[in-house]
Order: sequence, then C-alpha cells, then structure tokens
Amino acid sequence: MINHSDTWVAPPVPDYVTGAEKRLWPLSGSCGSERKWRHEYLPRIPDRFADQLAGLYERDWHKTNGRFRANSRLRKAAHELCAPGVVMSEDADDLRHIAKLKAGMARWLISRGSIAEANYRRLCGYAEENGVVPAEPSTITGLEGAIRRMCDDRWWRRRLKKAETQAIESAAIEIGLVHKKREVYVSNENLLRRREQQRRNRNLMEAMQIVNELGESFVLQDVVDGSLSNPVLRRSELMARLAGYELYAKRNGYEAFFLTLTCPSRFHARYGKSGDRNLQYDGSRPSNGQAYLNKVWSRARAALARKGIDVFGVRIAEPHHDGTPHWHILAFVRPDQAETLTSILQHYALQDSPDEPGAQQRRFKVEAIDPARGTAIGYVAKYISKNVDGFGIDADESGLDASKAAERVKAWSTAWGIRQFQLFGGPPVSVWRELRLLRDEVANPEIEAARQAADHVDWVVFIEVMGGMYCPRKDRPIALAKAWSDRPNSYGEPIGEVVFGVQVGDVVIQTRIHIWRVEPIGFDSSCGSNFEIQTYQTGNHLEFCQ
Repeated sequence: MINHSDTWVAPPVPDYVTGAEKRLWPLSGSCGSERKWRHEYLPRIPDRFADQLAGLYERDWHKTNGRFRANSRLRKAAHELCAPGVVMSEDADDLRHIAKLKAGMARWLISRGSIAEANYRRLCGYAEENGVVPAEPSTITGLEGAIRRMCDDRWWRRRLKKAETQAIESAAIEIGLVHKKREVYVSNENLLRRREQQRRNRNLMEAMQIVNELGESFVLQDVVDGSLSNPVLRRSELMARLAGYELYAKRNGYEAFFLTLTCPSRFHARYGKSGDRNLQYDGSRPSNGQAYLNKVWSRARAALARKGIDVFGVRIAEPHHDGTPHWHILAFVRPDQAETLTSILQHYALQDSPDEPGAQQRRFKVEAIDPARGTAIGYVAKYISKNVDGFGIDADESGLDASKAAERVKAWSTAWGIRQFQLFGGPPVSVWRELRLLRDEVANPEIEAARQAADHVDWVVFIEVMGGMYCPRKDRPIALAKAWSDRPNSYGEPIGEVVFGVQVGDVVIQTRIHIWRVEPIGFDSSCGSNFEIQTYQTGNHLEFCQ
C-alpha cells in the first residue's frame, strides 16, 4: 500500500555510518538524497574534522535557504579533502602502509622500462594523480636520483603527509573555520595532529641514543634539546644576532625602519574585525600569499642592489587571523638612502591592485624608529617571541594566550612550509655555529678572533672579523671546511660534501671530531648492523655534538 501521508519518517540509522553521519541523519530530503550524498564523503574525512563539518552543516540547515547553504559548504570541503589521490587518515600506521603501496606501484610502473626519461615522466604522472609534487632531478643525482626517490616508501610518506595537511587546512579556510572568531591562524585539526606528531617524535628520541667511535653515548632527545630545535635557543640566537646588527648600525650611522608588507585583498579569506567572508577572496592559500610576498621582496632587493643601497636587517613572516601571511621587516639603512629604500619597497608593494580600497593605507607601512623612544631590537622582540614561544608576552593581538598563540603560529608555518625568520646582510651564520663548537684556543689569529666573538655571543665583532657587513662571501676570510664523502645516503647515493670544520686559506681547524651513529638505547651492536645502516644518516644532523 502506498503511503500518501505528507509526513516523511526517516529510516532507522544503520550501524555502519560514521558519527558525523548519525548526527546529520534526520537532515535530508524526502528521498534521503542528502544521506546518500554525504555518505560518499564523510567516511573519508578524519573524525574530528568531520564532526566540525557536521556542526556547521546543522547550523546552516536551519537558516533561510539552509539546505543549499549546508550542502554547498560541505561540497567545498569535500573538494579539498576528498580530491583524487589525497589520503585522509588519523592513524600514522595507515599512512605508512599507504606510502608503501604507492612506492610499490611506482616500482612496478618502471619495471618494464629501461629509458630513464620515459620512466621519470611515468612516475611524475603517477605522483600528480596521487596529489603529490613529483621529485625534481638535481644537478648531482639527475633523473636517476629523482626516480629512486619516487620509488621510496619514506619519500611517499612525507609527500602524502604534506598533501594531507594542506588539504585539511585548505578546506578549513574555505569553509570558514580559520579566523579570529573560531580557530585563529590554523585549524584545530592540524594543531592536534602536530601535537600528536611531536609526542611520537619525543617518545622515539627518548628511546634512542647517539654513540661515537669511543663508545660515548647521549640520549638523542637531550641532544635535540641542546640544538636550535629548542625554541628558547633559537630565539636567543636570533636576538643575539639582531643585537649585533643594531650595535653595528649605531657605530656606523645607520637609521632603523620598521616596515610591513601585506598581501592584496584577494589573498584574504576573512575580514579582520568581523570574521565574515571577504567577497574579493579568490581561493588563494597562505602558500600563495607567501610566494607573492617573496616575489615583491626579491624584485625590491634587486632594485636596491642596482641603486647601490646598503641595507641589512631581518624579515619576519607571520599570519593574519585567517592564515594569510604578512611580513614585518626591520631594516637598517644609511640616512641619505632611506627615502630611496622606502620608495622602492612601496613601488613594488603596490604594483598589484594599487587602486583597491585600503591599498595605500594597508599594503605598505613604514615607521622610522626613534632611538629616544626605544631600541630597534625592542620593536621586533615581541614579534620574534610570539612567533617562537611567547616568552615575555601575555597575549597576542587576537587576545589568545601568548604561548598558545605561538604554538598555533608554528603549526601554521609547518603546515604551509613558510620560513618565519630570515636575516639579510652580514656574514653567514653557518661559520658562527661551527666556531661555537670550539672550546679551546686556536693558533690562527683570524680564526681565534672569530672564535672569541662567537664564544662571547658578540655578533658585531664577528661581523668585523668576517670582513664587514657587505663583504662578498667568496672574499670572507673564514669559510667552512668541507670534504667529499662517498658514504651512501638512504637512496644509495654518495652524501657528497660534508662540513668538518672552518678554514682560512690552507689553515683548517676541525670542529667535528667524532663520528656518531644512532641506535636504540640498550642496542647490542654485536648482534648485527642492519639497524645502524638504516639510521646512520641521522648523524648528519647532529651538528652540535662533539
């Protein structure tokens, strides 16, 4: 018998649907079309993110024209999260298993081919089908090196993880989760994933040790905590170098300017005050915004070089509330060149969409730093701190606790691969770091003077010892000492040149004395060397061990 009642009763909720689907089960048309459509996507989305989407779906559904709004929002999220090749899993073991399958398929694809160019093109197509960027041939390893990488489990795991992270973040921005009224800077999903990754990493490193040829050993986590991976040490080094820049500027008559570069309106997903969607937004992601700012900066630097403008300082990339990057730049310049510096930067900052509302006021800002009101380093100290660990700050401009804000900013920069800090001008910090490994006095006077500067954290003296602020790298008196190593890396290729010290002409001072290997705590090397072979390359990153 046909039921002619106007009241449609939803069928019972089946056991096989996800929690998000159960939550939305009553919301559907009379034929259950939404349920069927949602079932194509929600099971493929991580639970925490699916729950957030379900909440937004419910809220939209009950508004005017809510059915269309709810489905449109979910469709946009599904476009990002469920794109062909994008893997979504909250389980690290799942990702490892999928990466192994992808690498196996890659090896099968080239198993019948003998021409490197054809194999490379085949693997590039396969990588793109799976939503990852293909490996590019290098000048050293060539096509064969790129092919080896695309046939490796670990390469696939890293690329799939990156694609997954950015897909989640793109969807969060698109559907309006990332802004000051909800989840500032970065989605909660990626923040929680990063916390979990850090927990796994720490557990692993606490179970590992580094051992040298003398049998001396240290817990790997202790070594990491003593390196620049430690945010406290990273912030301290940045501040020490900037203090040297400022002292050099004072001694040589430079003026300091605080500059801000911002992206055009189309890069911003949300308005700053209300958090409402920006109608000018074109779907650009934070990585696109960073690429735009890099382009503006590189063009301006080239123009400054052509004009002979002497400038040095630091640039800091940080997110707006919706994840769109902007830059703060502390620049030191000669007084007679200051106007040229600011006019060139303003020109390139406003080349794109100069007539849009607010462009003249917001896209480029400049503030001369008055020494009577405060130091130049004082202007940037809070920006460095709030982008590293929140030290010395109560809250950021969004009102979030400083330490929590710093954690979200770091998750943002990791998700999009954005470099937060870059000092420009002056000698290379790599030589400084090598010299800090030396504890005893050396006979060479130039190296000893630089070693003393590094040991006493005196960057301005280090600048002078290294030939001044603008000395070309090839003319710097002290350089890194490198040697070629045929030891194979994880792809079976020679690792190439490795740093082992510093040198002045033919005088070489060794800074890296020991050879280190990584192994589990309690590992018996007499039982075999397989584990050592797999983990030996970790020793390449133990830069601060002696």
